[in-house]
Amino acid sequence: MNATEDHYRKVANLQVKAAAIGRHQWGKTNPDYISQSWGLNLPTLVNAISVLQYDAAAEGASYGAAALAGQGDYEAPTGFVNPYGFVGIASDGRSLEGLLQSPVITAKTAIGNGASAGQALQMGRRQLDMLLLTLIADVARSAASVDITARPGVGYVRMVSPGACARCAILAGRFYRWNTGFLRHPNCGCVHIPARQSRKAAAIKEGYIADPYAYFRSLPLVEQNRLLSKAGAQAVRDGADIFQVVNSRRGRTKTGMFTTEGMSTRGHAAGILKRGQRRATPELIYKWAKGDRGQAQRLLREHGYILPGGQNPVGVLRGAREGFGQYSKGGRAKASTQAVLEARQRGWRDPNNVYTMTAAERRLYVAERDYKEVLVGRNPWTTAAVERRGGAKIGGTDEPLTAQIAASVESTYRAELMAAMRPGGILSKEVARRPDQYLPTTRLGRKTVGKKSPTPAASGRGGAKPPSGPKRVSSSADMPRWRREAEIHTSDVEPMPRSEYEEIARRLNPATEENMKVSLYGSSRGKGGHLDEDAGVGKTHYPSEWTVEDALDAINYTQNYPEWITENSSGEGMYDLRAEYKGVLMEVTINIKRKGRRQRPHAFPVTGDGVYMVTTKKSIIKPWNGPVDWEGFRRVE
Repeated sequence: MNATEDHYRKVANLQVKAAAIGRHQWGKTNPDYISQSWGLNLPTLVNAISVLQYDAAAEGASYGAAALAGQGDYEAPTGFVNPYGFVGIASDGRSLEGLLQSPVITAKTAIGNGASAGQALQMGRRQLDMLLLTLIADVARSAASVDITARPGVGYVRMVSPGACARCAILAGRFYRWNTGFLRHPNCGCVHIPARQSRKAAAIKEGYIADPYAYFRSLPLVEQNRLLSKAGAQAVRDGADIFQVVNSRRGRTKTGMFTTEGMSTRGHAAGILKRGQRRATPELIYKWAKGDRGQAQRLLREHGYILPGGQNPVGVLRGAREGFGQYSKGGRAKASTQAVLEARQRGWRDPNNVYTMTAAERRLYVAERDYKEVLVGRNPWTTAAVERRGGAKIGGTDEPLTAQIAASVESTYRAELMAAMRPGGILSKEVARRPDQYLPTTRLGRKTVGKKSPTPAASGRGGAKPPSGPKRVSSSADMPRWRREAEIHTSDVEPMPRSEYEEIARRLNPATEENMKVSLYGSSRGKGGHLDEDAGVGKTHYPSEWTVEDALDAINYTQNYPEWITENSSGEGMYDLRAEYKGVLMEVTINIKRKGRRQRPHAFPVTGDGVYMVTTKKSIIKPWNGPVDWEGFRRVE
């Protein structure tokens, strides 16, 4: 297992070289002509960093074989990683040149805020250091992740090293399969060690920590308090579950005294608290206890922090095991469960099997299935439609297909098809190889693709096969920054089953220009206006090329097929939904106890391709790529 230590030492050396080259080039920047002088030095830096990217990718690609050999194991890859595929691009998909322009923006912004030229250049240098260190680490990790995926039956164990943050600490020792991206934040010190799940013990011998409690106990008191906050650390020392303590940070009120985490329909805390009782945070619990340790432990137990199973390093609610997917009914549905078990045994999954498809494949499959129903004049959103697809025979009834439903289904399918065809999408390589066969049509009733449909007709229990595009080996470097942050914050949170959300969605009516006019065009009180620059000063705006129909399609798509959901703190029956539509992260607030316009009090683009913000009536920031808060959100699967 010395291979792991050797690998990360080599990557660290490459990081040091990258930072040294970056500082050398940044040191040539003229404070009177920052943009111009940096533009002259940037090509030299890009060339040098590209060479280091190749070296990092080559090192990452060879890491898997060496790490497995160190455990006395070996699995031949189905293909070799191409290091050149990682050269010249940043982790978020931007060009390397685009990424390395960021320090200039930082320096000039600092000068605009009153900093001296020397201070501004120092701030730019610090950002450049962080960008280059993260970039080299990301390339090595991404190449290693691709290599791991190409080896059947091999995954990786996530290990933390001293200095890890709270979010990383509770992920210690997790085993990941099937090309799960290695999610991390800038300057993340976690490492992933290729292994079969049965070999996890060997990885621990390397000296990395696989037990979040062991990591917590290894820290001095001051560091424990820094990691989890003073109250959070004391709660763990008093017997609280570290996962509950860390996750309680999501959904906190502005005062920090209460949290909505665990309070959803299937949440752990909701099941033990009294009806209407709010869940207190550890900070409030220790205020109530007033120094009485016994009282604090009683309150921690009452609010779901001390669990009957004690402090288990793999968790006592869900444990370190994989489920069987949303179709398996907890392992009771034989066909689904068997498909998952076979995939685990083989070490790879069949993307043509509905039971083991990814979330992206499933969304496209469902969207196309519904659209095909519309093409023959049937309503896909009824209980009878469920029976037609092989679901339970419950005497379902059909309802007429309305123009609004047909339009919503079409827009959803078009959006999913476009997302799949985008670079990095599940059909992107197929489109590049045969572009003439993937030409969407705008006429309802015609085939939605050219010569050949990407998905066969639905039949049998669970539906048919999803799009049969080629298996794609990728990494989290393909993701935009906001999606990587979403995955980091929601990876260890129990998702809402899609069937549970469908019960909510049935109470909603489609968004129209009339019932969304405040959100689109604004009001006299300054509300909304995300499609009108004059009305929406200080707000994010839809891409300039979007029409009102595009905005309504995005709202309806988010409402029908959200990827993330959280309960809105404004009242019972209110939810915030998020989904990606045409490269834009949308957020829609719904109120299932309201009708008409008030059923969707908010709908707006959060960030993404073409989204911009009007800061004043004469000044536009474009594009808008500001921070996205994911506290309290969980996936809908």
